[in-house]
Amino acid sequence: MIRGIYTGIMGMLIDMATMDTISNNLANVDTIGFKKDTPVFKTYLKENIYMMDRKYHPVKPVKFLGSLEQATILDEVRPSMTQGAVFNTGNQTDFAIDGEGFFVLRSPDGNIFYSRAGNFKVDEQNNLIDENGNFVLDNEGNIIRWNEEYTVDENGWVYNKNGERLFRLWIVEFPDPNKLEKYGYSLFTRTEESGVPVESFDSKVLQGFLESSNVNALNEMVRMISAMRHFEIAQRVVTTEDQLLDKVINNVGNVRG
Repeated sequence: MIRGIYTGIMGMLIDMATMDTISNNLANVDTIGFKKDTPVFKTYLKENIYMMDRKYHPVKPVKFLGSLEQATILDEVRPSMTQGAVFNTGNQTDFAIDGEGFFVLRSPDGNIFYSRAGNFKVDEQNNLIDENGNFVLDNEGNIIRWNEEYTVDENGWVYNKNGERLFRLWIVEFPDPNKLEKYGYSLFTRTEESGVPVESFDSKVLQGFLESSNVNALNEMVRMISAMRHFEIAQRVVTTEDQLLDKVINNVGNVRG
């Protein structure tokens, strides 16, 4: 019975973690370049199951049947890198990536970030920056100095008003982008599991467009309802197990008396 209480509580904790990720996803349904969070769970406290069988082994009369996982816990929260819908803004400093690439950004203190959010703007020194003040880099690692007459083709090359090619936006890909670590709402940092970024030549850059969040509000609401119902069921399991345990204890006490 105590194990039943523990199992029910584990189920409630899983549902709470699921609700947290769903709430964060719904809160960022309109955040440009946001990638929804997906909780990943793992089992632990495995117990091996055996069956008595003297024919199976004359010395050790047991037969291994398998293992039973007694509990599940939250292992990690991974970003889902599916592409969000792309929409037209007409703004010359808005960019969307069609493909698996990421923009490369550098913070004022030198940290490197990667992002799908291309809602850039120009600061007082004509530097192209994101909404957090991070500098947008070209493929040589230089801060981009922006001119309102610049145009960008699908390959990320930037041209002046005379059609002269100047530089290329730094667009990179990762061997496993799902292993990137989220920093804030729309920034990512590389990890050992994500691999080393390489310049992307397959992704298309769309000037005057933005990529919206990949959160589907309807799907998230359905997941929320499911998690709430599962939480209620697990809660009833804990209550029932507690009542049964109370009866057992009281009955044993009465018998001894």
